[in-house]
Amino acid sequence: TRIPWADGTALLDQATAWLAQDAAGWPGSEAELDLNRYVRRSAEEGLILYGELEDSVGRHLRLRQEHNGVLRLDGRPALRSKKSRNSRMRWHSNAVLILDIGEPAQPVRTWNDLLDALGESQASQLTRSQADGLRHVAVRYRRREASGVLVLELLGTGTDIQLRYLTAAPDDAVTRAIRSHPQAAELAEKHVAVVGVGAIGSVVADLLHRHGVGQLDLLDPDVFLPGNATRHLLGDSLIGMNKATGTAELLRRTRPKSQTRVRAFNSRVATLASAIEVLAGCDVVVDATADSTGTALLTMAARSGAGQLLSVCVLADGYAVRVDRVPTRSGDSPLALIPLPAQETGAFETGCASPVSATPPAAVWEAAAMASRAVTDLLLAPESVEPGEVHILHPSGDSG
Repeated sequence: TRIPWADGTALLDQATAWLAQDAAGWPGSEAELDLNRYVRRSAEEGLILYGELEDSVGRHLRLRQEHNGVLRLDGRPALRSKKSRNSRMRWHSNAVLILDIGEPAQPVRTWNDLLDALGESQASQLTRSQADGLRHVAVRYRRREASGVLVLELLGTGTDIQLRYLTAAPDDAVTRAIRSHPQAAELAEKHVAVVGVGAIGSVVADLLHRHGVGQLDLLDPDVFLPGNATRHLLGDSLIGMNKATGTAELLRRTRPKSQTRVRAFNSRVATLASAIEVLAGCDVVVDATADSTGTALLTMAARSGAGQLLSVCVLADGYAVRVDRVPTRSGDSPLALIPLPAQETGAFETGCASPVSATPPAAVWEAAAMASRAVTDLLLAPESVEPGEVHILHPSGDSG
């Protein structure tokens, strides 16, 4: 294969194009927030977290120590003290000065680069603060529509000051929603119930919580047993707790800043009236009960017009996973049944009302992921959702 860079003319042409783009300000390119790449990394370990700093420019804030080496800029003013009665007030080591350089014309590599980018007023403030013992500065900057923060350690004294960057990251609602879903704002207005918070239901709840669904109702009367831990979202610390309550607690604890409201109900769908009530109160209900009575009641209620239902299950110990939509779109027929391989009698466990299936955890996660995708599609674009979906995980019939 020909290597373009091996040709001298091609290399010079590309360098010329790059220089032209640079002179024009790289129009059309992505506004990457990469100013730390031009400074050496600090020897200090840990992670600095910050929120919105726009209103803090020109202020000295305090870093608060948290677990795992996290240092948080929490908005509290930094403190100063004297070493002796006659000495100058000096900044504590946890003080950080917040400054703003706007959209830099060039990278900040040196102390003089930083002072030039700041302008006279902010540069004077930084110089005075550094002389009074300041060792950290957080510099806000912009690259077109994107904004970032560069946290720098100041090493040395006088005019011989070296810059070192520290690992820093934003911690706010916008940042936490970026990876959730492209239509997270719409999902935040939706209400979903998960009926049956066993292995599949617990993972469905976790994924919908990550997606940013506005409200999650979890319904299950069962207690979390030691054997459940192999496939369930919960772990040993919550053995003995109601599954719905434990899952809700874990979601809140794992993502305490999530905007999703989670409610737990120690109950099952045992009557048609209760099925209608659950469906009528939500945008979508997920049936993950693996209980024929509960599924039949929810299906009957959905077909009567009470609401939208998605039933999810794993078939034949992991041979296949399936999701059904009830009711289907006008003119669609329900998904047909598929032939299943013969199953051996399941294992038995004290405290379980039915045989324990040999379904592997991977099949549970597959079913939960498929159900979660169907839920978000049904919430955002119901006309696009088919009557159902089946994935054959083991075409040979071997579920081992």
